[in-house]
Amino acid sequence: VYFPIPYLEVNETYNFTQNIFIGKLPNINLKSLMTSFREDIYHQNSTFVYTKMKGERQAVVDMAYERCSLAVDIIKACYLTFYSELPKICLDIANNINHLPVERCFIQEWSVDDSLHVNANINYHTVKLDDIFIQKLDEHCKTEYAIFIDRIYNQENTELEKLLIPAIRTYSKMLSSNNNYDKVVDLCSILDSLILLDEKGSIKQALKKYVPLIVTDTSENRQFIKKNIEKMYDMRSKYIHHRNTKENITRKDLFNYSVIVFTLITQLVIFANRNKYKTMKEIIKVIDDKIKNTIEIISFEKDFK
Repeated sequence: VYFPIPYLEVNETYNFTQNIFIGKLPNINLKSLMTSFREDIYHQNSTFVYTKMKGERQAVVDMAYERCSLAVDIIKACYLTFYSELPKICLDIANNINHLPVERCFIQEWSVDDSLHVNANINYHTVKLDDIFIQKLDEHCKTEYAIFIDRIYNQENTELEKLLIPAIRTYSKMLSSNNNYDKVVDLCSILDSLILLDEKGSIKQALKKYVPLIVTDTSENRQFIKKNIEKMYDMRSKYIHHRNTKENITRKDLFNYSVIVFTLITQLVIFANRNKYKTMKEIIKVIDDKIKNTIEIISFEKDFK
């Protein structure tokens, strides 16, 4: 089953997991069959994400889409989170793209009846899946994510894995949004879904307690994460409840928020791959026990000073 990826160019086939590939049509016979389609349906340089499965046709298509789209969501997250150049790029299966490739505006001059001008702006630029692209994926834990995909589609999912799949999909959706406030809302919703096990207590306090401890080992970085969580949730509250868009969200702020959430998802994916933790409750309990033991040690030391 082959799904087109419109804005991605490849020279060689890229093997993302054991059975998910990105490239051009691998078979000469397939290419010759495709030439009968219109160019807007198939172009000789079209790139596909594809996989091989066995079963009833529609069931196979549905399952293939689940696997391939999640793989593309992960590639998108590993690359676009750290994409710092200016041109806008799109990394999505064609089925998931809801924008026109070109924005058009037609202008007629008032004083001239037969004049008509067209402003055309390209929405997204093509990106090449080259060595630099692959290096970025590798630097941002692509291997762990590939292991994760192979695990979840070859065995029964743990509760932790079931939480991570929609978190990855929401993160990918966030990367495609053009509204920075909506991006913040999506990022906060991911944190909520992963960390908040019940509705008791303060949301921000729970997140500031657990997220930094999962994401980093250094005190300085933990303080940085706490401050950014505070900013994110204050901004979300103002936007959701009052549609307040007066606060400017800088590119640096959005980058910091995105990296925190991406790193949390990645760390939990690593936990899931190691099969040490099957639920978030187990992870939260380990953190609570460590905090409790630390407090007891400090108080024990004070008794003997």
